[in-house]
Amino acid sequence: MSEPATASPARSLPTARGSALWLALPVLWQLYLALYPGERLTQLRELLKDFGGPLPPITAWLFASYPYWIGVPVLFALLSFDVHLRKRDSLAYYVAVLAVSLGAAMAMQVWLVEAAFRPLFDVLRKIG
Repeated sequence: MSEPATASPARSLPTARGSALWLALPVLWQLYLALYPGERLTQLRELLKDFGGPLPPITAWLFASYPYWIGVPVLFALLSFDVHLRKRDSLAYYVAVLAVSLGAAMAMQVWLVEAAFRPLFDVLRKIG
């Protein structure tokens, strides 16, 4: 007798260990971005204050919002746990959480780099 057909690997959720790892990577990236640059941003704020003049809006928004960035990795860690706590595997939900989590990490990275370098490049343009 043949065994009953099981779900094909292409349609089933990745293994628990593998999916947890993939969901953890963007959360760790977000955590790094939420914690590590804090002291550097304080130094950058003091440096830009010494230059005088208005800050570009992207930089001012970064300084205003950065203390709350820790909420991003916390939110996606909770969503990642929710993926594994569901009774029924949902590949669409897993992919959505992974994609949005990666997108949030990339957006945080781009915002941080752009907000930090734009005022410095503006100063260099004025000098040169």
